Amino acid sequence: MLIPSAVRHNRHASARLRGPAPTSIAAVRILTRGDTQGAIALADCIAAVERAFRLHGEGRSLAARRLHVPAVGGGAFHVTAGGLAPDGRDATFGVKINGRFPPPQPGGSQRLNGAVLLFDAADGRPLALLDSTVVTGIRTAAVTALVVRLLARADARRALLVGAGRQARGQVEALAATGLVAELAVYDLVRERAEGVAGEARSLGIEAEVVSDPGAAAATSDVVVTVTPATAPILSAADIGPGRLVVALGADGPGKQELDPAILAQSKVVVDVLEQAAEQGELQHALALGLIGREDVHAELGELVAGLVAGRTNAEETFVFDATGTAIQDVAAASLLLDVARERGLGIELDLGA
Repeated sequence: MLIPSAVRHNRHASARLRGPAPTSIAAVRILTRGDTQGAIALADCIAAVERAFRLHGEGRSLAARRLHVPAVGGGAFHVTAGGLAPDGRDATFGVKINGRFPPPQPGGSQRLNGAVLLFDAADGRPLALLDSTVVTGIRTAAVTALVVRLLARADARRALLVGAGRQARGQVEALAATGLVAELAVYDLVRERAEGVAGEARSLGIEAEVVSDPGAAAATSDVVVTVTPATAPILSAADIGPGRLVVALGADGPGKQELDPAILAQSKVVVDVLEQAAEQGELQHALALGLIGREDVHAELGELVAGLVAGRTNAEETFVFDATGTAIQDVAAASLLLDVARERGLGIELDLGA
């Protein structure tokens, strides 16, 4: 591991390289991707994310915000900020900055880099700096598992995964964790990627196949998960029948879109954060066309988790979960990783006041 020069050249650095909680009010624990990869179980992250949304639904979170800033070369920076405040002594604020850039060649993977910075929200102390890749992947998988448990039919068995990129394997693990999905269809523009994800599903005990027509596969699936960088609809309203659950993860910025807006018009729409979804999610397109209004959105996820709004009440209801990704999830996952890092002595500490 490369040690930052501010630590290497400080004669007290060795006392701060590893260990439990920070020894200085300005000490920040720095965790690399290698430190955090595999450090927490998905089940633990699902519980943490569920708690975070419950706190949000109960009004015990800090405001969740998301900012989209265009960059050069067709890229963009996504900034999420917000926090959790379960009580006056245990409040955490976080900021995640992800840079997303188009693949270097057609059919390649989107280039993604970023970091998460956690603070004590009671006194402003910076606590940790983490690579964002692990945080984003596991918290996105966790919210999918949570939503499927809440909104899929009890007899749901077959799922479709549209998109076999960086997030896909986490989504397969999330579907497996629900205990519902026994069959999975996988679609991607690059068939080899889809084959790899299907193999991952089989290793988890799920029957899996690669499909070439996502619309036809959606029509026979109980749960549909979309996780692509698309800017035009992949699925039409005719593909989504009664009783289905669509978890739309890809639209998290202006212009991004995976679903025909008519799908939202014929469904009960649940969002992570309404203001974000209205500006950057699938909801932006349905609103622009006048197909639905903000008042027609069934609920925010936090309201469902907190029991303030009912979820599925019958087998015929169709739901769309419009996920833009929130700081609530980021803080939940990053805080869990920080706790584990402190217990295991992972990472290094850098004294910003040195």
